[in-house]
Amino acid sequence: ITACADLPWTRLAEGPLSRVQGAEPVLMTFAWSNEYTQPGARHANSPAFEQAYAEQNVVVREICRDLDVACFDFTEVMPKHRELWHDGRHVTAQGALVKARLVAEFLVASGLLETRAAEPETAPAGDGAAPPS
Repeated sequence: ITACADLPWTRLAEGPLSRVQGAEPVLMTFAWSNEYTQPGARHANSPAFEQAYAEQNVVVREICRDLDVACFDFTEVMPKHRELWHDGRHVTAQGALVKARLVAEFLVASGLLETRAAEPETAPAGDGAAPPS
């Protein structure tokens, strides 16, 4: 594996579109389901692809560590249930909802996204007097 510092795209976390502009970059690992065995999805659970996915995730974690960037370890928390996966690599609509919830929970838990309490409903404009009867 090439040292992370030698990869030009790792500068993304330091570039003008992120920290220089006041944004905090977040990288996430790649999740897949090896439970999906439909025709055309053999690659998602083949040993070669599983090894490649695992190696890719090692590199993502190293980049996060080396550049002090938040890392959402998506592969560790995304369920492998078949109904969440279209082909073992891409999520279904239901899987997208789970993915969005997990990402949001990570951002809130890590302090990267603040939550706001719902603002109370405001009374209609007026002088507060009761309408004429």
